[in-house]
Amino acid sequence: KFSQGRVNSRAQTVLKGIMGSVHKLLFEIVHKGILPRGHQRHIDSIRDMGLMNALECKECIDWPTLIIKHFARIVDPQLGSHQLAFGNLLTRVFNAFEVPLGEGRVLTRADMFTQAILADCGIPMESDQVANSSPRSSGPVAQLLRKLKVVEEKYVTLELENQNLRAELHTSNAEIHGLKNQLVQQQLANNARVDRVLDMLASASTKPSQSST
Repeated sequence: KFSQGRVNSRAQTVLKGIMGSVHKLLFEIVHKGILPRGHQRHIDSIRDMGLMNALECKECIDWPTLIIKHFARIVDPQLGSHQLAFGNLLTRVFNAFEVPLGEGRVLTRADMFTQAILADCGIPMESDQVANSSPRSSGPVAQLLRKLKVVEEKYVTLELENQNLRAELHTSNAEIHGLKNQLVQQQLANNARVDRVLDMLASASTKPSQSST
């Protein structure tokens, strides 16, 4: 049904790529909303297919029970690491149990709960219970990134200096070319003056001989 007849009827999984458009949409609803997960989001398991079939047939789904069972599976270390699901519902849960929520601080997936971040959120912690800074800012990767940034800045500086030197070299070559042209013109002018002097000397030496005859 979900693979459009492209896999064996006994198959326990179906790839998302061979589903029809409607079933792809149902699969997105299942693995992103009903039972969210951070891995194998292109593989439709038999559990996913059951939920998709219930949605397609407009059958009721006991979502709270599914959430509890899904959480139990997520926190089980024997099943491997999983992402914490249903983060979009935490605010509603906190409000339902009257958990005081302050202004806090907006975090991203890349952030880590450090002592400073917890203090901003109004949660005091002992210094030995939480890291002072995130590994993203003090770990070896962060150090390498800082070194890379320094090298990139040096490269940019050297590249600018190289461009300036090239511009100066181009200007110097133009000046040298102009001086060469001036030198050639001066040499031609000097040769012309020498030729005129020689002509004058030649004409002066021939006049006395003509007068003596």
